[in-house]
Amino acid sequence: MTRTPSLALQAARGDRTARRALAQRALEPVGLRVEPLYHSLDAHRSRLIAQLGVARIVDVGANVGQYATHVRSLGYAGQIVSFEPNPAASDELKRRAAADDRWTVETCALGPAAGDARLRITVDGLSTSLLQPDGGADYTFMAEDTEQQVVTPVRTLDSFALADDGVPTLVKLDVQGYEGAVLDGGPETLARAVAVEAELSLIPLYTGQILIEDMLARLRASGFTPVTLTRGFTDPETHEIVQMDGLWVRRSPAQAGTAG
Repeated sequence: MTRTPSLALQAARGDRTARRALAQRALEPVGLRVEPLYHSLDAHRSRLIAQLGVARIVDVGANVGQYATHVRSLGYAGQIVSFEPNPAASDELKRRAAADDRWTVETCALGPAAGDARLRITVDGLSTSLLQPDGGADYTFMAEDTEQQVVTPVRTLDSFALADDGVPTLVKLDVQGYEGAVLDGGPETLARAVAVEAELSLIPLYTGQILIEDMLARLRASGFTPVTLTRGFTDPETHEIVQMDGLWVRRSPAQAGTAG
């Protein structure tokens, strides 16, 4: 049965639409666009954390703690386990986490098997990866800083048994194209996680990296469905979307039975 909104609700919607249109007209000359706050990645993440009772976030690719600090600022009070292989970034990460007794740091990379690997430190530091940067002349900030030679220990995600205790866990992946390899070493953790957040690349920026199509298919095959996909990095000249941020939630048995 179709329900007709009340006159008051229609008026409120009309007012909100008018205000958004006015704001959009003001922002268009500078190339910005208004998005509803309730559609933002932050809003979806906060709702899922509350609805699913998330009490642990596995922060893979933590850099100096930007993500963890941000989710704390949004009110998340549960456990955070951050992984960062770059020793310089990890030192700063540990300083930030020192005063937070529910935030721990592991200085290692995660991959398909335990061992050691060369970490390719980039000029900007933020694009550091176990994979060879391959962005070309358009992405010189991603070029490898060959003067910095770092070998990092690699462990598997499953070796930390982070979801085995039944604590509702969200796995966040931001590892510069190495997401597939991290999942190769974490099938049990992924099977027990209630949500996943990951950076997705639409074009190859690293040799051998996983792209958005394969990540979407892989997470769907693992029982997850996307809640939001938001624009991340956009080429300022071509306006091509280079990277997006995604958030997935585990499908219920009923949803899984009707998928496909």
